[in-house]
Amino acid sequence: MSGPRPPAEPGITPLKTGLKPQKRLFVIFAIVMAVWISGLLTMYFATVWPHRHSTDSIPHESDVNDHHPTTLNG
Repeated sequence: MSGPRPPAEPGITPLKTGLKPQKRLFVIFAIVMAVWISGLLTMYFATVWPHRHSTDSIPHESDVNDHHPTTLNG
């Protein structure tokens, strides 16, 4: 039978079924998240960023002039 529970008798504490904050677990997850983000940023700045900001650019497909026919004998 569902519905509101009757009031507890004096001297008996009601059963608590709610979750309580876990400060230690929150701190652990926050540290793991900070390490994860710093690792991603480190990998980005070590690999992608130097190539995007270099003066020696690689020609893109749209920059190649492919309107002239090519021959095998030069």
